[in-house]
Amino acid sequence: GIEIFQDGEYHRVRSQEGALIVNGGDYLELVSHGVLPSPLHRVRESTPTSGRSSLVYFHYPVGSSPLRPSDVKKAQERRSVAPKPKGLVFNTLTDGLETLDEVITYKKHLQRKWMGVRATGPKTEL
Repeated sequence: GIEIFQDGEYHRVRSQEGALIVNGGDYLELVSHGVLPSPLHRVRESTPTSGRSSLVYFHYPVGSSPLRPSDVKKAQERRSVAPKPKGLVFNTLTDGLETLDEVITYKKHLQRKWMGVRATGPKTEL
């Protein structure tokens, strides 16, 4: 299940029967100019007896949508003050845009961003 980082530690978000938890994430923070902040969070595997089910869906704008340096800079400033516990890796929408000085498309950014990402864990045969 999902855990939110608050007051220096992670807290499990308790589930309620029939409830749906929605985390707007970094993109919503970016397009809302910080009005709807992306919470620092992590997701841990639920146990078979927890009664929880998770479905993760990432939604980005159409690939031709512009990503402006001014919006990225504001988002990076907001994220820079967020607490980051030691020993953890953080991945945000603005990773890789530290030196953005011109408008690029979301498609171009996401292609660049995910090119270096590699899966970890046991190898499986397809």
